[in-house]
Amino acid sequence: MKKIFYTGLLSVLIFSCSQSSNKSSSSVAELEKQIYAVHDEIMPHMTSIIEFAEKADSLASIDSATYLPLAKALHQADSNMMQWMRNYKFPTDATEDVQLKFLNEQKMLVDQLKVQINDVLNKANATLK
Repeated sequence: MKKIFYTGLLSVLIFSCSQSSNKSSSSVAELEKQIYAVHDEIMPHMTSIIEFAEKADSLASIDSATYLPLAKALHQADSNMMQWMRNYKFPTDATEDVQLKFLNEQKMLVDQLKVQINDVLNKANATLK
């Protein structure tokens, strides 16, 4: 009787641990999915940023007060995006807590990039169109 009880208890413990692990794994997967969604949303705008930066650079010789700050902001947005992509290294061998911490930080960074890129594109559209 004790054997059956302990076997049942062990089964319940294993099942609950696996459920908790699956829940954490799904949190990691969901955060990763959100990060990639933001990346995929802003990445197509990088071509426009580069084109606007080249245009602002060429116009800066005519009116540096207007176009030079815009060119710098465009180059900075491009640089920040490239730097974020270079530095994104998911810690596959880390614990789930470390992975979640990493992903939460990356989500915050990529959201900031999205705001920066959208802002500079709006300024470029208003100034250069």
